[in-house]
Formats: sequence, C-alpha cells, structure tokens
Amino acid sequence: MPTGPWLVYDWFDGELLRKHARVAALAVPAIERCIATIFDLHVALADAGWIAGDFYDAALMYDFATSELRVIDLDSYHRGPYRNAMGRMYGSSRFMAPEEFEPGALIDERTTVFTLGRAAFVLLGEGDAFRSSLARRAIAERACAPNRAQRFASVRELRDAWG
Repeated sequence: MPTGPWLVYDWFDGELLRKHARVAALAVPAIERCIATIFDLHVALADAGWIAGDFYDAALMYDFATSELRVIDLDSYHRGPYRNAMGRMYGSSRFMAPEEFEPGALIDERTTVFTLGRAAFVLLGEGDAFRSSLARRAIAERACAPNRAQRFASVRELRDAWG
C-alpha cells in the first residue's frame, strides 16, 4: 500500500483557472486578491517546512460567483530543503525555477518564490500585458530571477514586498 499524505477536499463550485478565458476578464483587484491568497497559503506552508512542487494554474480553482479561490493538488509538495535527484522535475515548465531542471541543485524556499513569481505573471499577464503596477511587476521579476541569490530569500519576504 502506498504511503504519504492523502488530501481530501470539501466540495467547491469553482472552475480550474488553467488557461481559462474568464481570468483575463477579471478586474485587476480580483486577480491581486487571488495572488494574495496564494502567497498567504505558501507562507503558512513554508513556515511548516514545505517546498512547492508541481504548482501551476491547474492547481487553482476559482468560483466566479463568489470570487473565492481555492488551491488544490498539494500532494507533490516536499519537506525541504532538498536536492534535485531527477534532473527535470515534475511540473509545468511555465512555473518551474531553473534549479528544477538541474540534477543535484538545491530546491528550497527560493524555488517556491520563483514559482509564485511566475504565478503572478501568468495571472496578471506577461510582458507588456502585465496588468498591475510597475512596482508589483518589479517584485514578480525579482521573484523570477534566474540567479537564485537575487530572488527574495523567503516566501514571507515576497509576500511582504507584494503588500
């Protein structure tokens, strides 16, 4: 019998956000509330010693009637930090930090910071399509720095900078 965590969720009338056309129609404050929810959850997870694994927009459900976001599929998260033992790790390359492709690389909270920065870009827009302030764009860019030493040192630091 397999071992490990089993996650059972209460029913939620949301829709997966992955490539959902209605996300682009949401007002920026609604998207920013979603990002705040994601960041707050990951602060709590980081405080408990968990590192994000295989997090991407298909792990997000949104109820368009109530404006409520739920994060699902946390079963690939790991206690960390740890070393990348497989080379390209599981996940959507749109959300993955460079170290998730490098055998032996350190996977830690800065890896989660990268993933969360990518979530901000995916939800708020890439490049010139970014729909929030220049200050928030700069925060997301720092979170996604290829050089991990240039990223925020913790999820809490990222969340606090975001505001």
